[in-house]
Amino acid sequence: MIGERTDRRLWRPQTFGGRNIRQVNAPLIEPLWSGTRVLAHVSDDALALVDDAGAAVDRPDIEAAILLATQADSAVFDGYLSPEAARSGVGIYSGPEPRVPSPGEVARQLLVGGRNRRGELIDALEARASTQLVTDEAVAFVAVDLLLLDGDSLLGIPLLERKRLLDGVVAESDLVRIGIHVSPPVDPWLGTWRNVGFRMLAYKEANGRYHPGAPNDGWATAQIPRG
Repeated sequence: MIGERTDRRLWRPQTFGGRNIRQVNAPLIEPLWSGTRVLAHVSDDALALVDDAGAAVDRPDIEAAILLATQADSAVFDGYLSPEAARSGVGIYSGPEPRVPSPGEVARQLLVGGRNRRGELIDALEARASTQLVTDEAVAFVAVDLLLLDGDSLLGIPLLERKRLLDGVVAESDLVRIGIHVSPPVDPWLGTWRNVGFRMLAYKEANGRYHPGAPNDGWATAQIPRG
């Protein structure tokens, strides 16, 4: 287990425990995304995508989009590079229709708080992405948790509060989404999620804390029942 005092660059995603979903107290329920699980480390002039094995993930298009979407000086997101998020579908994204910020909005954002270095990095990443061959599967980044915000660790804060903070930190776009979560009963959502292509559910204790690199019995998975 990698604790809160450890250099956050060594954090790894928290993993699911071995309990049954019925043993998860007051759960939040999410569709379980497929794809690559990553932690996204964001600062004014850098972004690193690190997978659950600690390897760097090179996706300059996604990196630029995350930098542009992050409404904070620094943050660490837990999320997925997921093909489901790259497809359009009802019931995945529960907020307003995602949009790309206008050039004027981007310019204003980069002039606030000395964030021009982030703008330069976004430009560099977008230029590199435009020259890369498109060989990988189309994915978008889905943020499901927020672990650090403006230098402050959120590991000891309940999941429900971390989700609330996450909603205020990410400006969604085509390549960056906030994962949907619901409280029981989940039945009204199952058909929609199954039709979109999801096969599994994630149950997460609403009051649970985050333990980087360790299993948490407050997290469990289950198959979506067949209709």
